[in-house]
Amino acid sequence: HAYGPDAVRFYTRRKTITQRWPSAGSREGTAFSFPSNH
Repeated sequence: HAYGPDAVRFYTRRKTITQRWPSAGSREGTAFSFPSNH
């Protein structure tokens, strides 16, 4: 897991995407998050 300012910024961005596009945001957001974490 990521910690620090980067983690907060990443979580905020992912949360915003999910709120904007509830249907596609979850799937696209998850696919986008995995490469960044690993």
